[in-house]
Amino acid sequence: MQVYSESGAPAGSPLVRTLAPGEWTQWNGILGLAGLPDGSYGYARIRRTAGVGAFAAYGVVNDAKTSDGSYLPAFRPGGLAAARTVIVPVVLDVYGEAGSHYTTEVTLVNDGTVATPVDLVYRPAPGFGEIGGVPVVTVVLAARQQVTIPDVLSYLRSHGMQIPDGSTAAQAGTLTVTFRYLTGIDAPSTVVLARTTTPNTDAAIGGAFGLFYPAVAKGGGARTSALVPGLSQDDAVRSNLAVVNTGGGSELPITLEARLYDADTGAAAGSPLTASLAVGDWVQWSRVHALAGAPASVKRFTAVVRRTAGDDTFVAYGVLNDAVTSDGSFQSMIASDPY
Repeated sequence: MQVYSESGAPAGSPLVRTLAPGEWTQWNGILGLAGLPDGSYGYARIRRTAGVGAFAAYGVVNDAKTSDGSYLPAFRPGGLAAARTVIVPVVLDVYGEAGSHYTTEVTLVNDGTVATPVDLVYRPAPGFGEIGGVPVVTVVLAARQQVTIPDVLSYLRSHGMQIPDGSTAAQAGTLTVTFRYLTGIDAPSTVVLARTTTPNTDAAIGGAFGLFYPAVAKGGGARTSALVPGLSQDDAVRSNLAVVNTGGGSELPITLEARLYDADTGAAAGSPLTASLAVGDWVQWSRVHALAGAPASVKRFTAVVRRTAGDDTFVAYGVLNDAVTSDGSFQSMIASDPY
């Protein structure tokens, strides 16, 4: 396991572990172990050097004040890491419940030997107004470089996009990211990650609560239907359900229908919800349990999202928010397509 600084330079010596089948190991404070100072950003590359078994790897980013953890998935060659245009499902500047203020950090990674401009395009969600100014903001990434933008909507404003401030008008939408010079090259990996956070309401402790989620390849969503499991609604947690049109077909609007089901009995709970989305549109049903009219007796539920019109792909996901801290957990979909 080799750590790299955000510039792509190796940091420290490789760390080695031998694992028996089913065995788990963790390096704590990995950037510090590699000799990088506090406040650094970086990434790790893991290679199997002996044996034939498969392995998994992941990272955990812990807030130093709240100890809130965000799960960071590994990316291997091909798949999402080969996509050159990706869509971050949602980026925010929103003041919400319980004193929350959600903003989104975005990390761009060019794991290749060619520098490239990276084009950022923000599309407000339906009902969140319009923007003006420059249509595209470009970040130049050197070979092997990683760049983290702490508040992406603030960054876009500072570079010419006329996006209202969240204190005057809530902002939510998708961010399309294109690695311009890599579109015709197969080898390099490209990754875009987002972390949406809200400050801890206990100012004496400080820190933030939030969640990581990866961008989705344009055209790489579900085709016909998807399941979002593990949702719940009670005094301790509230659940939202969101959908995004990720394109890949005619680039025309699609219509989606979402239905909730009781996780204990499998029975339908409430009425279906529908949304029509153009390519790149994001729609969220906040407190989806109440919006669907699900019975109060249904505390745990799943959502099934079906495409009922159009031919483009879509992404669906859930967010479970702690009722006190607003700490969010990201619930990925399971695509139900037969192919």
